[in-house]
Amino acid sequence: MVAPLRVASGGSSYMKSLPKSRRQYGTAPMPDFVEFQLAQLVDEPPRGPDWVHEIKFDGYRMQARVENGVAVLRSRTGLDWTARFPEIELALEDLADCLLDGEICAVTKAGIPTFQGLQSALSSKKTKNLVFFIFDLLWLKGDDKRPYDFETRKAILKRLLEDNERSRLRYVEHMATSGAEMFASACKMKLEGIVSKRKDQRYISNRTGNWVKTKCRKTVDVIIGGWEMNGASLKRLLLGCYRDRKLTYIGGAGTGFNDRNAPRLLKRLREMEIPKMAFETNRPSKSRDKHYCPPEIVCEVQYEEWTNEGKLRQASFKRLREDKAASEIVIDRFETKEDT
Repeated sequence: MVAPLRVASGGSSYMKSLPKSRRQYGTAPMPDFVEFQLAQLVDEPPRGPDWVHEIKFDGYRMQARVENGVAVLRSRTGLDWTARFPEIELALEDLADCLLDGEICAVTKAGIPTFQGLQSALSSKKTKNLVFFIFDLLWLKGDDKRPYDFETRKAILKRLLEDNERSRLRYVEHMATSGAEMFASACKMKLEGIVSKRKDQRYISNRTGNWVKTKCRKTVDVIIGGWEMNGASLKRLLLGCYRDRKLTYIGGAGTGFNDRNAPRLLKRLREMEIPKMAFETNRPSKSRDKHYCPPEIVCEVQYEEWTNEGKLRQASFKRLREDKAASEIVIDRFETKEDT
Protein backbone atom coordinates (compact mmCIF):
# COMPACT_ATOMS: atom_id res chain seq x y z
CA MET A 1 0.00 0.00 0.00
CA VAL A 2 1.36 3.43 -1.01
CA ALA A 3 1.90 5.78 1.92
CA PRO A 4 -0.24 8.94 1.75
CA LEU A 5 1.44 12.17 0.74
CA ARG A 6 2.36 14.25 3.79
CA VAL A 7 1.04 17.69 2.84
CA ALA A 8 1.71 20.84 4.86
CA SER A 9 -0.33 24.01 4.42
CA GLY A 10 -0.49 27.35 6.17
CA GLY A 11 2.20 27.54 8.84
CA SER A 12 4.06 25.02 10.95
CA SER A 13 2.20 23.84 14.03
CA TYR A 14 5.49 22.53 15.34
CA MET A 15 7.11 25.96 15.16
CA LYS A 16 4.12 27.58 16.86
CA SER A 17 4.39 25.11 19.75
CA LEU A 18 7.91 26.25 20.59
CA PRO A 19 8.70 29.20 22.89
CA LYS A 20 9.31 32.37 20.83
CA SER A 21 12.97 32.41 21.90
CA ARG A 22 13.52 28.96 20.37
CA ARG A 23 11.41 29.07 17.22
CA GLN A 24 14.24 30.13 14.95
CA TYR A 25 16.25 27.11 16.09
CA GLY A 26 13.45 24.54 15.88
CA THR A 27 13.66 21.51 13.65
CA ALA A 28 10.85 19.32 12.30
CA PRO A 29 10.39 16.55 9.74
CA MET A 30 10.23 17.96 6.24
CA PRO A 31 6.81 17.31 4.63
CA ASP A 32 6.51 15.62 1.25
CA PHE A 33 4.72 18.66 -0.17
CA VAL A 34 3.67 22.16 0.90
CA GLU A 35 0.66 23.79 -0.72
CA PHE A 36 1.87 26.67 -2.89
CA GLN A 37 1.52 30.33 -2.08
CA LEU A 38 -0.36 31.82 -5.04
CA ALA A 39 -0.49 35.31 -6.52
CA GLN A 40 -3.64 37.35 -7.03
CA LEU A 41 -4.12 38.98 -10.44
CA VAL A 42 -4.13 42.80 -10.36
CA ASP A 43 -4.37 45.48 -13.04
CA GLU A 44 -1.20 47.33 -12.04
CA PRO A 45 1.77 46.63 -9.75
CA PRO A 46 1.57 47.78 -6.13
CA ARG A 47 3.60 50.76 -4.99
CA GLY A 48 5.60 51.43 -1.86
CA PRO A 49 8.72 50.30 -0.01
CA ASP A 50 7.10 47.11 1.34
CA TRP A 51 7.04 45.50 -2.11
CA VAL A 52 9.69 43.86 -4.28
CA HIS A 53 9.20 42.55 -7.81
CA GLU A 54 10.26 39.50 -9.83
CA ILE A 55 9.88 38.42 -13.45
CA LYS A 56 6.82 36.22 -14.07
CA PHE A 57 7.96 33.05 -15.81
CA ASP A 58 6.09 31.21 -18.55
CA GLY A 59 6.55 27.58 -17.52
CA TYR A 60 5.43 24.96 -15.01
CA ARG A 61 5.34 25.93 -11.34
CA MET A 62 7.19 23.21 -9.48
CA GLN A 63 8.21 22.31 -5.94
CA ALA A 64 11.50 20.48 -5.46
CA ARG A 65 12.12 18.29 -2.42
CA VAL A 66 15.65 17.07 -1.73
CA GLU A 67 16.43 14.64 1.08
CA ASN A 68 19.53 12.48 1.47
CA GLY A 69 20.51 13.16 -2.13
CA VAL A 70 17.12 12.11 -3.55
CA ALA A 71 15.18 14.78 -5.44
CA VAL A 72 11.44 14.81 -6.17
CA LEU A 73 9.63 17.39 -8.32
CA ARG A 74 5.93 17.99 -7.68
CA SER A 75 3.36 20.01 -9.63
CA ARG A 76 0.83 22.50 -8.25
CA THR A 77 -1.51 19.66 -7.33
CA GLY A 78 1.22 17.54 -5.71
CA LEU A 79 1.71 15.13 -8.64
CA ASP A 80 5.17 13.60 -8.98
CA TRP A 81 6.66 14.98 -12.22
CA THR A 82 10.27 14.01 -11.48
CA ALA A 83 10.57 11.62 -14.42
CA ARG A 84 9.75 14.42 -16.86
CA PHE A 85 12.83 16.43 -15.89
CA PRO A 86 15.75 13.99 -15.40
CA GLU A 87 18.52 16.58 -15.84
CA ILE A 88 17.00 18.94 -13.27
CA GLU A 89 16.51 16.00 -10.90
CA LEU A 90 20.20 15.21 -11.22
CA ALA A 91 21.21 18.82 -10.57
CA LEU A 92 19.04 19.03 -7.44
CA GLU A 93 20.62 15.94 -5.90
CA ASP A 94 23.76 17.94 -5.10
CA LEU A 95 21.87 20.24 -2.72
CA ALA A 96 21.46 19.92 1.03
CA ASP A 97 18.07 18.70 2.31
CA CYS A 98 15.61 21.39 1.28
CA LEU A 99 12.20 22.28 -0.16
CA LEU A 100 12.25 24.79 -3.03
CA ASP A 101 9.59 26.75 -4.92
CA GLY A 102 10.15 27.77 -8.53
CA GLU A 103 9.28 27.38 -12.19
CA ILE A 104 10.70 25.07 -14.86
CA CYS A 105 11.07 26.79 -18.22
CA ALA A 106 12.59 26.54 -21.64
CA VAL A 107 14.43 29.68 -22.71
CA THR A 108 15.27 31.17 -26.08
CA LYS A 109 18.81 32.13 -27.11
CA ALA A 110 17.97 35.60 -25.82
CA GLY A 111 17.12 34.13 -22.43
CA ILE A 112 13.35 34.65 -22.73
CA PRO A 113 11.12 31.88 -21.28
CA THR A 114 9.01 30.16 -23.96
CA PHE A 115 6.16 27.83 -23.07
CA GLN A 116 5.98 26.48 -26.61
CA GLY A 117 9.62 25.48 -26.25
CA LEU A 118 8.85 23.78 -22.94
CA GLN A 119 6.00 21.75 -24.44
CA SER A 120 8.17 20.79 -27.41
CA ALA A 121 10.96 19.63 -25.08
CA LEU A 122 8.57 17.51 -23.02
CA SER A 123 6.83 15.94 -26.02
CA SER A 124 10.16 15.02 -27.63
CA LYS A 125 11.76 14.15 -24.26
CA LYS A 126 14.68 16.45 -25.10
CA THR A 127 14.82 18.23 -21.75
CA LYS A 128 18.54 18.78 -21.29
CA ASN A 129 18.28 22.55 -21.86
CA LEU A 130 15.41 23.22 -19.46
CA VAL A 131 16.04 25.51 -16.50
CA PHE A 132 14.63 25.53 -12.97
CA PHE A 133 14.20 29.16 -11.86
CA ILE A 134 14.01 29.08 -8.05
CA PHE A 135 12.40 31.98 -6.20
CA ASP A 136 11.65 30.71 -2.68
CA LEU A 137 12.95 28.44 0.06
CA LEU A 138 10.45 26.66 2.31
CA TRP A 139 12.64 24.24 4.25
CA LEU A 140 16.35 23.75 4.81
CA LYS A 141 18.16 21.09 6.89
CA GLY A 142 15.17 20.43 9.16
CA ASP A 143 14.34 24.10 9.66
CA ASP A 144 10.95 25.36 8.49
CA LYS A 145 11.75 28.61 6.67
CA ARG A 146 8.12 29.60 5.98
CA PRO A 147 7.81 31.72 9.15
CA TYR A 148 10.78 33.85 8.03
CA ASP A 149 10.11 37.03 6.05
CA PHE A 150 10.52 36.91 2.26
CA GLU A 151 13.83 38.79 2.12
CA THR A 152 15.39 36.53 4.73
CA ARG A 153 14.25 33.41 2.87
CA LYS A 154 15.69 34.77 -0.37
CA ALA A 155 19.04 35.61 1.25
CA ILE A 156 19.36 32.05 2.57
CA LEU A 157 18.28 30.65 -0.80
CA LYS A 158 20.90 32.71 -2.63
CA ARG A 159 23.66 31.34 -0.40
CA LEU A 160 22.38 27.80 -0.93
CA LEU A 161 22.45 28.11 -4.72
CA GLU A 162 25.78 29.97 -4.82
CA ASP A 163 27.41 26.77 -3.63
CA ASN A 164 25.89 24.88 -6.56
CA GLU A 165 27.49 25.25 -9.97
CA ARG A 166 24.72 23.59 -11.97
CA SER A 167 23.49 26.03 -14.63
CA ARG A 168 20.07 24.34 -14.69
CA LEU A 169 19.31 25.73 -11.22
CA ARG A 170 19.02 29.52 -11.28
CA TYR A 171 18.35 31.90 -8.43
CA VAL A 172 15.63 34.47 -9.23
CA GLU A 173 16.62 38.02 -8.35
CA HIS A 174 14.00 40.41 -6.99
CA MET A 175 14.06 44.17 -7.45
CA ALA A 176 13.25 46.83 -4.86
CA THR A 177 12.41 49.28 -7.60
CA SER A 178 9.34 50.85 -9.18
CA GLY A 179 6.85 48.10 -10.02
CA ALA A 180 5.42 50.19 -12.84
CA GLU A 181 8.84 50.62 -14.46
CA MET A 182 9.69 46.94 -14.10
CA PHE A 183 6.31 45.95 -15.53
CA ALA A 184 6.81 48.24 -18.54
CA SER A 185 10.25 46.73 -19.15
CA ALA A 186 8.87 43.18 -18.88
CA CYS A 187 6.17 43.89 -21.44
CA LYS A 188 8.67 45.55 -23.78
CA MET A 189 10.75 42.37 -23.62
CA LYS A 190 7.59 40.35 -24.40
CA LEU A 191 7.64 38.56 -21.04
CA GLU A 192 4.53 37.31 -19.24
CA GLY A 193 4.61 40.12 -16.68
CA ILE A 194 5.84 40.48 -13.09
CA VAL A 195 5.04 39.11 -9.64
CA SER A 196 5.14 41.55 -6.71
CA LYS A 197 5.73 40.27 -3.18
CA ARG A 198 5.58 41.76 0.30
CA LYS A 199 9.16 41.58 1.49
CA ASP A 200 8.22 41.46 5.21
CA GLN A 201 5.78 38.54 5.05
CA ARG A 202 6.05 34.81 5.73
CA TYR A 203 5.21 32.08 3.21
CA ILE A 204 1.49 31.31 3.42
CA SER A 205 -0.19 28.66 1.27
CA ASN A 206 -3.00 29.76 -1.10
CA ARG A 207 -3.85 33.37 -2.04
CA THR A 208 -3.44 36.02 0.65
CA GLY A 209 -2.74 39.23 -1.27
CA ASN A 210 0.90 39.23 -0.16
CA TRP A 211 1.83 38.07 -3.66
CA VAL A 212 0.19 39.70 -6.71
CA LYS A 213 0.80 39.29 -10.43
CA THR A 214 0.48 41.80 -13.25
CA LYS A 215 0.24 40.35 -16.75
CA CYS A 216 1.25 42.02 -20.00
CA ARG A 217 -1.57 40.22 -21.81
CA LYS A 218 -4.98 39.22 -20.50
CA THR A 219 -5.16 35.47 -20.00
CA VAL A 220 -7.45 33.16 -18.06
CA ASP A 221 -7.53 29.44 -17.30
CA VAL A 222 -10.74 27.76 -18.49
CA ILE A 223 -12.25 24.29 -18.91
CA ILE A 224 -12.72 22.67 -22.31
CA GLY A 225 -16.27 21.32 -22.49
CA GLY A 226 -16.42 20.54 -26.19
CA TRP A 227 -15.33 21.54 -29.67
CA GLU A 228 -16.54 22.32 -33.17
CA MET A 229 -15.25 20.88 -36.42
CA ASN A 230 -14.71 22.43 -39.83
CA GLY A 231 -14.66 19.37 -42.03
CA ALA A 232 -11.77 17.27 -40.70
CA SER A 233 -10.13 20.17 -38.84
CA LEU A 234 -10.54 21.60 -35.34
CA LYS A 235 -12.49 24.84 -35.69
CA ARG A 236 -13.28 26.04 -32.18
CA LEU A 237 -13.09 25.02 -28.52
CA LEU A 238 -16.16 25.35 -26.30
CA LEU A 239 -15.05 26.84 -22.99
CA GLY A 240 -16.45 26.94 -19.50
CA CYS A 241 -15.81 27.57 -15.82
CA TYR A 242 -17.53 26.82 -12.55
CA ARG A 243 -19.85 29.54 -11.31
CA ASP A 244 -22.21 28.98 -8.40
CA ARG A 245 -20.97 25.36 -8.49
CA LYS A 246 -22.34 24.87 -12.02
CA LEU A 247 -20.36 24.41 -15.21
CA THR A 248 -21.07 27.59 -17.14
CA TYR A 249 -20.46 28.11 -20.86
CA ILE A 250 -18.35 31.26 -21.43
CA GLY A 251 -17.76 31.20 -25.18
CA GLY A 252 -15.27 29.70 -27.56
CA ALA A 253 -11.70 29.98 -28.82
CA GLY A 254 -11.26 29.66 -32.57
CA THR A 255 -7.64 30.76 -32.97
CA GLY A 256 -4.27 29.80 -31.51
CA PHE A 257 -4.14 26.37 -33.16
CA ASN A 258 -1.30 25.22 -35.39
CA ASP A 259 -0.14 22.10 -37.21
CA ARG A 260 1.63 20.95 -34.04
CA ASN A 261 -0.91 21.41 -31.24
CA ALA A 262 -4.22 20.95 -33.08
CA PRO A 263 -3.84 17.25 -34.10
CA ARG A 264 -2.73 16.21 -30.60
CA LEU A 265 -5.54 18.16 -28.92
CA LEU A 266 -8.18 16.86 -31.33
CA LYS A 267 -7.04 13.26 -30.84
CA ARG A 268 -7.30 13.64 -27.08
CA LEU A 269 -10.75 15.23 -27.27
CA ARG A 270 -12.10 12.51 -29.57
CA GLU A 271 -10.93 9.83 -27.15
CA MET A 272 -12.99 11.53 -24.41
CA GLU A 273 -16.11 12.34 -26.44
CA ILE A 274 -19.49 12.02 -24.68
CA PRO A 275 -22.96 12.22 -26.26
CA LYS A 276 -24.33 15.15 -24.24
CA MET A 277 -22.83 18.46 -23.19
CA ALA A 278 -21.80 18.93 -19.55
CA PHE A 279 -22.55 22.68 -19.51
CA GLU A 280 -25.32 23.45 -17.03
CA THR A 281 -25.87 27.19 -17.48
CA ASN A 282 -25.51 29.55 -20.48
CA ARG A 283 -25.53 26.41 -22.61
CA PRO A 284 -24.40 26.83 -26.25
CA SER A 285 -26.79 26.07 -29.06
CA LYS A 286 -26.65 22.54 -30.42
CA SER A 287 -25.46 21.75 -33.93
CA ARG A 288 -24.20 18.83 -35.96
CA ASP A 289 -20.64 20.19 -35.86
CA LYS A 290 -20.47 20.39 -32.06
CA HIS A 291 -18.93 17.62 -29.98
CA TYR A 292 -18.66 17.32 -26.20
CA CYS A 293 -16.26 16.03 -23.57
CA PRO A 294 -16.35 15.78 -19.77
CA PRO A 295 -15.06 18.90 -17.94
CA GLU A 296 -11.58 17.56 -17.25
CA ILE A 297 -9.11 19.42 -19.49
CA VAL A 298 -7.93 22.89 -18.47
CA CYS A 299 -6.36 25.32 -20.93
CA GLU A 300 -5.16 28.91 -20.89
CA VAL A 301 -6.55 31.41 -23.38
CA GLN A 302 -5.77 35.01 -24.24
CA TYR A 303 -8.77 37.28 -24.65
CA GLU A 304 -9.78 40.86 -25.36
CA GLU A 305 -12.42 41.29 -22.64
CA TRP A 306 -15.46 39.81 -20.89
CA THR A 307 -18.80 40.78 -22.41
CA ASN A 308 -21.68 41.96 -20.25
CA GLU A 309 -23.22 38.51 -20.76
CA GLY A 310 -20.24 36.79 -19.16
CA LYS A 311 -18.63 35.54 -22.38
CA LEU A 312 -15.01 35.79 -23.47
CA ARG A 313 -14.47 38.09 -26.46
CA GLN A 314 -11.78 37.19 -29.04
CA ALA A 315 -10.45 34.26 -27.03
CA SER A 316 -7.39 32.51 -28.46
CA PHE A 317 -6.01 29.15 -27.33
CA LYS A 318 -2.59 29.47 -25.71
CA ARG A 319 -1.73 26.20 -23.99
CA LEU A 320 -3.00 23.24 -21.99
CA ARG A 321 -2.66 23.44 -18.20
CA GLU A 322 -1.87 19.89 -17.14
CA ASP A 323 -0.80 21.26 -13.77
CA LYS A 324 -4.32 22.47 -12.92
CA ALA A 325 -7.46 20.55 -11.99
CA ALA A 326 -10.80 21.54 -13.51
CA SER A 327 -12.26 21.93 -10.01
CA GLU A 328 -9.93 24.92 -9.50
CA ILE A 329 -11.49 26.88 -12.38
CA VAL A 330 -14.02 28.96 -10.46
CA ILE A 331 -14.90 32.43 -11.77
CA ASP A 332 -17.62 34.05 -9.69
CA ARG A 333 -17.40 37.48 -11.24
CA PHE A 334 -16.82 38.49 -14.84
CA GLU A 335 -14.90 41.69 -15.50
CA THR A 336 -16.75 43.67 -18.15
CA LYS A 337 -16.33 47.09 -19.76
CA GLU A 338 -18.76 48.49 -17.21
CA ASP A 339 -16.34 47.45 -14.43
CA THR A 340 -13.36 49.32 -15.87
